[in-house]
Amino acid sequence: MDKTKPLHHLRYGSVEGSIWENLTQGGGAFYNVTFAKHYKDGDEWKTSQSFGMGDLLELTKVADHAHTWIARLQERARENSRTEQTQERRSVPRQEQGRGYSDRVGRQEQRRGRG
Repeated sequence: MDKTKPLHHLRYGSVEGSIWENLTQGGGAFYNVTFAKHYKDGDEWKTSQSFGMGDLLELTKVADHAHTWIARLQERARENSRTEQTQERRSVPRQEQGRGYSDRVGRQEQRRGRG
């Protein structure tokens, strides 16, 4: 069985955040974050999803860093999408592209008898 792995891990003190990517049917993605606290009970390391008052500052810092990491990832995806769209437009011959601003101005000038 192939287990899905987190896209990224963040850790601050005993608190860890794992960022998960979820792909949509339309080819997009959305992200979720899970949080865990690691602690030692005797000689054994344990994990909990319960946070006491003393853990909240660390939890907040991990959540803030997770938010920033996801926001940057989404911005890069938007930039890549814009770049791909620009490249696609450049590869289409001019006569196949939609009429631009100068074409509209030219038609207006012709209607006014100036062109």
